[in-house]
Amino acid sequence: MRLRKTSACLALAALMALPLDAMAVAYCALRDPVGAMHELFPESTTFRSFVGTVGSNVRDVLRVELPFDFHFNEFGRHTLYVVFDDGTPIGVAHARSELGDWGLDEIVWALDLDLNVSGLRFQRTRNPSVAYLDTDSFRQQLIGLGVDELKDLLNADGSVNREKLKIDDSATGMARSTIHSAIKTILVTSSVWAEPLEEMRALALAKSAFPAVDSVERINIVYSDAVLSQLKLDHEIFDSSFATTSAAVYKATRGSAPPSGVIFKAIYASGSDPVEVWWAVDPEGRIRSFEANGVLPDVDVLAGISESDHSARDLENCATRNELALLEVLTIAGVHLEQ
Repeated sequence: MRLRKTSACLALAALMALPLDAMAVAYCALRDPVGAMHELFPESTTFRSFVGTVGSNVRDVLRVELPFDFHFNEFGRHTLYVVFDDGTPIGVAHARSELGDWGLDEIVWALDLDLNVSGLRFQRTRNPSVAYLDTDSFRQQLIGLGVDELKDLLNADGSVNREKLKIDDSATGMARSTIHSAIKTILVTSSVWAEPLEEMRALALAKSAFPAVDSVERINIVYSDAVLSQLKLDHEIFDSSFATTSAAVYKATRGSAPPSGVIFKAIYASGSDPVEVWWAVDPEGRIRSFEANGVLPDVDVLAGISESDHSARDLENCATRNELALLEVLTIAGVHLEQ
């Protein structure tokens, strides 16, 4: 008995001596990546892992965004898995642990590239209420939701709003910790892995608009001197339609062949609610694709131009701010494709 106590104390001392980073890695580890990917993304063919550090900057984001407390093991080094279907990014997976009524609930979350819930897998839990949550009926209530929609399922104190979430009375505690986990997963993912996520989103759009491409190349300076000079030629007084610091440009490429087109992303500054927008533009100045994460005024103008395959020449007499934004995008794409 004494030997067992000594061994237990040594094990506990060794655990307490571990750096917090090492504890956090174990705390949120994905135990079976291959099995999880096949279950959460049945169409997946491969995946890539990205290791990131959850630090004080993320803690500040959580403090502002979360209507509930979080624990110290939210921090340290963690892994995000980007999932591909035949070379096209289709989503991400991330394992998080949440303190529940019966200890730690380990959940693997699947998110689409817009960071909305697309699936979940209970990796480890002692809570018997998992029988009510590990069901299609519960999953369907979460699938497609982002941070704001998930928060809407909670009351001001962080408890589950029973009018908005259908769940057995005995499972409300675990439902609460599960929703908390989902919200933190999305916030942590968007904060820690912003750059690789943006590149994967650009690659997915590029492969959709230009099927032959196999990679994207990020342009370091979007509003270069050459771009600004051309924009000033097109506009007597140039005032960008976008938050320029948010802008990103990627060339859609395949091997050593000339670029198939350009992917442009930025925050559209028109209106009271800024919206993230994405365009795919080919070398002839035709818009191949347009996406907006939100609601845009006069969005039919943008969609119509995209679907009609109009070119820069059709926008010489711009009538609306949306058309001016399009001319700006086409100018930026044209200059970078020539370089």
